[in-house]
Amino acid sequence: MAPRLLTIASLMVFGFGCVAPVDGSDPNAGGPGIGGKADGDEEAAAPDVETVAAEPPALAPAFQIRFDSTIERQRGDGSVETYVASFRGWASVRQEGSTAHFVVHACSTTLPRISDRQPVLRDSTVRSALAVPVEGYLVQDEEGQWRLASDTAALTLGVRLEHPVDDELPNDRYDPRVVDADEDEAPGVSMSVSVFSIYVGLRVKFWLEGVLDASGGISGEPELGLDFAIYGDSVPFFDAREEAAKSLGSATGLSHHDRLVMTPLATATPSCQ
Repeated sequence: MAPRLLTIASLMVFGFGCVAPVDGSDPNAGGPGIGGKADGDEEAAAPDVETVAAEPPALAPAFQIRFDSTIERQRGDGSVETYVASFRGWASVRQEGSTAHFVVHACSTTLPRISDRQPVLRDSTVRSALAVPVEGYLVQDEEGQWRLASDTAALTLGVRLEHPVDDELPNDRYDPRVVDADEDEAPGVSMSVSVFSIYVGLRVKFWLEGVLDASGGISGEPELGLDFAIYGDSVPFFDAREEAAKSLGSATGLSHHDRLVMTPLATATPSCQ
């Protein structure tokens, strides 16, 4: 059982795309952003005809959110495995012109199946994550298509950070920022595999990005980033933190593909039910 638990802990690194280990640098420091201005000639003459900006479309009051991630990972022996993970949630929206103020709520996640074992994070645990405010922006491209992009946001489980996007995850299980989110008297949140558990703190960095369609839905391919810390396990004679560090040194993420689908909802106050 210990090797399987190790594989699952290691896969958490590759499970949602780009990765930043708890004691390493952050390769996903920011999203695509919207606020920059292109360089131009300040001396250029004004156009003869005044250009009227198009009115941005009205967004639905809320959206169902689904992220799907497919990962290829090369193991130390050279073999390649493919994994599929997903995240479900919903977001309320308050729109002010081309700016959209989202509040994202987590509902559930499906972790990749490893061999004949299915790691599980209980829905109640996922829903314990604090709601995440996300600033979004509607822009129109040269072809007249409206697109959504947002600032980078972060959803955390098992930890409470003052600056969720930028702060490093605590590495010590006794750090006061580590919280027993699932109330099982273990630090962080418990990821279950069969009768055993690994206690972790998780952070998913994400942004909302995609094209608006005629129905008001949004779809795109923004990358997700995950970093994590292991605070212990319930496996006898096994140190998950030490073994995960060894495994990560011999594993390589070959490719990943992330897909975001935002389905418009008629109600402004949906739920996970």
